[in-house]
Order: sequence, then C-alpha cells, then structure tokens
Amino acid sequence: MTFTIDTETHSQAISDNSCLKLTAGLDSGNGGVKFASNAQEIYIPSYVLELQKTPADIPTSGFCKYVTGDRFALTGKEWIGGTSAVEFSPLGAKRVTDTADGKIQFALPLLLSALTSLPYYKEIDLSLAVSIHDAETLGDELQNALQGTHIVQLGNNPISTIVRVRVLKVMAEGSAALIENRSSISITGTTLVLDVGNGTTIGSIYGAGGKRIDSKMLPMGVENLIDRICRNIEMRRFLTGREGDRHLIRKGIENRSFNYGSTGFNFEGIYRTEIRAWISEVLAPITSFLNQWSASADAKLAIGGGCKLPLLDQALTQKGYVLASDPVWSNARGLRTIAQKLSGVEG
Repeated sequence: MTFTIDTETHSQAISDNSCLKLTAGLDSGNGGVKFASNAQEIYIPSYVLELQKTPADIPTSGFCKYVTGDRFALTGKEWIGGTSAVEFSPLGAKRVTDTADGKIQFALPLLLSALTSLPYYKEIDLSLAVSIHDAETLGDELQNALQGTHIVQLGNNPISTIVRVRVLKVMAEGSAALIENRSSISITGTTLVLDVGNGTTIGSIYGAGGKRIDSKMLPMGVENLIDRICRNIEMRRFLTGREGDRHLIRKGIENRSFNYGSTGFNFEGIYRTEIRAWISEVLAPITSFLNQWSASADAKLAIGGGCKLPLLDQALTQKGYVLASDPVWSNARGLRTIAQKLSGVEG
C-alpha cells in the first residue's frame, strides 16, 4: 500500500520511440502502484474502472484497451486505472481491497494503466522484480498474472503498443526496503521492520544480511482507518445519514488539512478519535509480535505509506523506529536495485 494520492512521475528523457527497455521494481499495493525503473518512477492509486464501452472522450491517463496477448480473458476489455478512474466514475471505480485476490486480479491492468504516463513506444520490454504480502503462497500467481506479451492501446493513442513483461523475482513486501535504507540503518544484526500498508500491516524480523527470520501479517491497514472515519456518527450526521467518500477522506489525511473536499467540513476531530481505536485494533497486535525481539534488535525500520499518518509517525519515532527516507517508495526502489542486479543493468 502506499499512502499518497496524486500521480507522481519523475523521468529522464528518452529519445527513441521504437522500443523502450526498462528494468524496474513494481510494488503493486492495495493503496497504490509504485513503478520504479532505471529511467522513470510512476505512481497511480489502486483504482480500476471496468468499462462496458469506449468513452467518447478517452482520458489521456489511465485508459487501456487489451487488444490481444497472453492474458486471453482480457482480450477486448477496456478499463481506466488510477485517479482518472475515480474522476470518471466515483462510485463505479473498484479498489484492490474490494476483493481478496485484488492484488492478483488487478496487477496487470494497473501496471498497464501506469504505463500510460510514458510517451508512445511501439514496444516496451519490462524486466521486473515485484513484491506481494505473501510471496510464498501468492508469488507464482502474481508472476503468471503479469508475465507475457500484451498488445494494448495505452491512453488516447489509437496505435497499439507491444508490452513484454518478464518477472525476474517475486519477494515478500518490505524486504527490499532494507536495501533502499541500508545507509540509515544497520543490517549487520537483527532488524525489525514494520510495514504499515493500505490493506495489510506486516511485522518482520530480519537477521544479519537481510535474511528473514519470522513475519506476521494482519489483513488490515490504513483502509480500515478510512472505513472507520467514513462510518463515524459525526461524519454520517454531516452527510445526512450517508457514509463518507473514501477518496475525499484519504486526500484530506494525506494533505493534512482534514478537509472533506470543498464542503468546508473538517474531520480532524473524527480522525483523532478513530486513529486511537485503529491503533488498538490493527497496529497493536503487530507491534506486540515484534516486541519479542525488541530488546535484541539492532535497528527498527518503519515503511509503507501508513507510517506517515499524522500522529502515528510521531508515536513510531518515540518507540525507536526509524522512518524510511521515503516510506512510500522504499520497497519499489529496493526492488529496482534487485532487478538491476539480476539483469546486469547498472543503477
């Protein structure tokens, strides 16, 4: 999960539009997709709007049509991914967290939607290191969902692009973040990693050199806090009995204004009430698990966009956790480093 909302793109100029070869880390989270390559970084929120017909005005960002390829079930399907999905249909857009297999089901559609941020290329070859919360049981499924040749229309360009995806490695979420943060923490001893994601909260213990010793995952995360705020009685009272809009609440938390869209309603008081209950329900079981190793730990690292939550970031620091230099991007950038090493590409 990431905890950010607006599309981020950081790129270097690429001149040849015939074929683009990228080595990248792909962190396909419940909250957002982070794509960190040797040339560009792209973020889109994990929303997918499945279309029944082609829009009259095709969005430049997020729109995809799967013409043909190795994912036969997608042939002819059209969708919009990312922020554009919510803008196009606030109630129709699906979240990765809406289904148990959302990370598998939407992995390729969201990756392809992210690629609409690129200029047009006839061919795009991707070599990826990717992650998922349970790589041991879901790694093969994720690899099969992504890997292959996909001929797609990206954005409002009517000319198709051939996208070839090769998955070099599937890792457990958070493990690659150790590589990205090795300058700020020591990985020569025992390291505790708390990964506060959108749909999951994971506590992991790593030994010397980054070897994972144990891990515990709770299938709850920031999304549960947002759900609490949506259902809060004060929020429902303001909305005359309706639950809050999750997209607007997430945006208000991220920009730390706590403003509910342009309505003038401020939900900071609700947030302060609900985060206490959320910490007790979601965070406490994982931190309790990690506390078994706390006395002997050489370092404690907090990653995932959720560790940037107002009030929580201060609490984690007080408990001895070092917040990753960029909690949202740490895992994806670490995956990029691994992909580069596996493919022999210079960083």
